[in-house]
Amino acid sequence: MILSVLALLVHGGFASFTIVTDSGANIGVLPMGALMMWVINGLYLLSFLRRPVTSLSVFLFPLTALSIGFTWWLSDGSRIRDNLGFGLTVHIALSVVAYGLLTLATLQALFVAVADRSLKTGAIGIMRFVPPLQAIDAMMFEQIALGIIFLTLSIGSGLIYFDASVPGLIHHTFISVAAWAVFAVLLVGRQQWGWRGVIASRWTVAGFLLLALAYFGSKIMLEVFLDRS
Repeated sequence: MILSVLALLVHGGFASFTIVTDSGANIGVLPMGALMMWVINGLYLLSFLRRPVTSLSVFLFPLTALSIGFTWWLSDGSRIRDNLGFGLTVHIALSVVAYGLLTLATLQALFVAVADRSLKTGAIGIMRFVPPLQAIDAMMFEQIALGIIFLTLSIGSGLIYFDASVPGLIHHTFISVAAWAVFAVLLVGRQQWGWRGVIASRWTVAGFLLLALAYFGSKIMLEVFLDRS
């Protein structure tokens, strides 16, 4: 646990060093990806204190290493903003926390899918690496509930600064709202019809893919293919 905290501190220092520059804030895809992975790992450690689910580290550690590596080697500082302002900074912070919570929920959903397939195919041996499904289910819906709160605040704060002339912003907003709707339907389904297991995992993954497309899809299209910030 101590090593995990130290690693998180080092990761946070790296993300801060990459994003905060003398010229302003670097909000490119790779630096923001490193920041999101730092938040995801921090949220994972906090959730670990309540429900120890060590299997998530199988996904998180390689993703974190890749994120840091790509940021270190490929980030060129070409997407620096000299003045984000307080409101936009709050919007970014809310978005990152929402993305982190819903990413963790999606990892739980993947465990549910793996467990379900293992039971159907008779590959029981793999189940020893999967946490109890009841614990996964409870944690997943807790993270989705918190995530949709932060996502609601993120979308709401983003609408305050909405400018249709900004490239990609309309698509980003529309897809973000679609992702919000998917998670909202999932929570209603859980409350009204007791959705869980594979059904819940499919809705969770669908919502996450929309959310990832809303941010990273539009950013990659603008920064890589269109070479615009």
